[in-house]
Amino acid sequence: MVTMALPFVYGIWLMPHPRTAGSAVVLLALSVLAGLPVLYGGLLLMRDAPAGAPLTRDR
Repeated sequence: MVTMALPFVYGIWLMPHPRTAGSAVVLLALSVLAGLPVLYGGLLLMRDAPAGAPLTRDR
């Protein structure tokens, strides 16, 4: 939850108003950081399931 809130907080309150390329790079890096837990969870689900099985725990 915190990693998902970081790009919002930076974009709304902390990003400097004369927007620069550096501030856009920081916002992009925070957005990628926010997506990493979701990607990691998806990879864990795919690794845990045998090929062709549904992605649920009740097999």
